[in-house]
Amino acid sequence: MRGKFVDLTGKQFGRLTVLERVKKSASNKTYWKCQCRCGKIVFPETSQLNGGRCKSCGCLREEMKKHRITHGDTRVGRHGKLYNVWSSMKGRCYTPTNTSYNRYGALGIKVCEEWKGSYEIFKEWALANGYQEGMSTLDRIDSKGDYTPSNCRWVTTLAQANNKKNNVFLTYKGVAKTLSMWARELGLSPATLRARLFIHCWSLSQALETPLKKRKGGTA
Repeated sequence: MRGKFVDLTGKQFGRLTVLERVKKSASNKTYWKCQCRCGKIVFPETSQLNGGRCKSCGCLREEMKKHRITHGDTRVGRHGKLYNVWSSMKGRCYTPTNTSYNRYGALGIKVCEEWKGSYEIFKEWALANGYQEGMSTLDRIDSKGDYTPSNCRWVTTLAQANNKKNNVFLTYKGVAKTLSMWARELGLSPATLRARLFIHCWSLSQALETPLKKRKGGTA
């Protein structure tokens, strides 16, 4: 018996969005008109889409090839920086001897099965979603959630630091920012602002509005 027909119109496969079904070929195969994220139109066959063999017009393959050449991320060595991000992510979640395991794996945080089992799949997602070597760090949108495509993004190191669950948020005049963000904006060190609030017990307005004063023994 033939399988039930499934309409792929509107679905996404990697960088491809299915626009419409085209007529079957002489070999009775069904093809689909798809638009790549880069704008090009391609016509893959059903099994190519469902089997994951076609995820772009070819631009993704070229980007991955360029990435391997530029950063030494090859199938043989696999020791590029992005590979290390992938390896470290798994180590935090599944290796009890990892120094960060108590803040990840011990709390039940996991890596989705597709990433856990394949560096190539993780790499495809990374390159398609803004990874830039030397400028990006992997961040979970929900810091209590797992490592999944829907809960991860590439951000700067500072942005990731501001998303940590142990940050202290301060709301002043209707504006909420982390202690580190307030300190950065006011030209203070986080240690100075923390001391004003939690050691010297200054009010929030006093801590934020009092400028630094140079003293012989240090700064206020």
